[in-house]
Amino acid sequence: MRCLIYFLLSAVFALAGCAFVPSSATAVPTLQPTAALPTPLSVAAVITATQVLDTAVVTATVAPTPTPPPPTATPVIEANIDITGPQTDGSYQLGEPLRVSGRGAAYPGHFIEVIVLSLDQRIITAAPTQLNELNTWQVALDLPTNIAGSAIIKANLFSAEGELLDSDQVRAFLTVTTDDERYLVLERPFGQVTAVAGYNLFFDGLAENPTNYVIRIAIKNGPNCQEVVTEQSYTLRGSGYWQAFVLIPEAAAGPACAMTYFGEEGSENRREVQLPVNILPRTDPNAYAVFLSYPPSGSNARAGQRIELYGTAYNAPNNELQITLLLDDGTLAASDIVAVDRAGYWEHTLLLPVDVLGETQLTVAIGRDGDILAQQTIFLTLVE
Repeated sequence: MRCLIYFLLSAVFALAGCAFVPSSATAVPTLQPTAALPTPLSVAAVITATQVLDTAVVTATVAPTPTPPPPTATPVIEANIDITGPQTDGSYQLGEPLRVSGRGAAYPGHFIEVIVLSLDQRIITAAPTQLNELNTWQVALDLPTNIAGSAIIKANLFSAEGELLDSDQVRAFLTVTTDDERYLVLERPFGQVTAVAGYNLFFDGLAENPTNYVIRIAIKNGPNCQEVVTEQSYTLRGSGYWQAFVLIPEAAAGPACAMTYFGEEGSENRREVQLPVNILPRTDPNAYAVFLSYPPSGSNARAGQRIELYGTAYNAPNNELQITLLLDDGTLAASDIVAVDRAGYWEHTLLLPVDVLGETQLTVAIGRDGDILAQQTIFLTLVE
């Protein structure tokens, strides 16, 4: 082994000696050193630089996206209507404007119709109107002269398509004007009328130029007073005061309407007065009443003369009533017992005192065992 190493070293030195060139030989150009390439970075250095760059990244702050406001909700309107004037049960004259007002809530396109209805649901007058910017409304209606008495003022709210959305109503009483060339006035009964089945109901009033000088009185019941219970006609001698008795049928108990009229329905000569009537059966514990139909209160009578009295009485015990005449100082001037027929009609001729003048009180009464069940008193002035 040592010989081999020695041999190799000798060969190296020999080669080195051969490479030497004497100075007299042709010069070989000197090679310029090649520009040194940059020393490549180690893997460790690359990794370290990458780590530095990663940590140097600045995270930008992102502004939050603004939340859009919620959509504005469309207001929900509950359509409604109210009448604020006139008040219920007010009186209004035919031939004069009737002013009706109220408030409500509605969508654009909704409209209001105000009507005046008779008890049997006939339209007396009507007019349209609208809500204003204050959600109020008003209208003036012309009242014709053909139907008087109890009526209904009604306001209806409709959609744009004509659907009824809401309504309100009040009761009213329409009075007759005597300035008209043709009219019908009902003086009795008046207001909320109570009658008794099987008994007479008294009517009276004034008529001017009645058609054919005939007045008709009908009692109707059922829905909207459409069913005729009884109807009677009365012939007059001319214009002026009139009176009539209408017999209420036994089977007619319940709510009803009394229609007094002349002329054909729909004609310009028609005049009519309507009233609600509550008809009690004979057996009702409240079916007691007495009426003095003639003379009217405030009448004058001649002292010492006889005066005719008549009227009706309901469920008079023993079919009797008592008549008394009291003087102004409370002195009893006359007293009589009078018979009442089955239909409630009674009449009597009363002899007035001779030596008494001035105001007296005339009373008719029914009672039992000293207890008064019903009575009516009028003032009667005795004159010479």
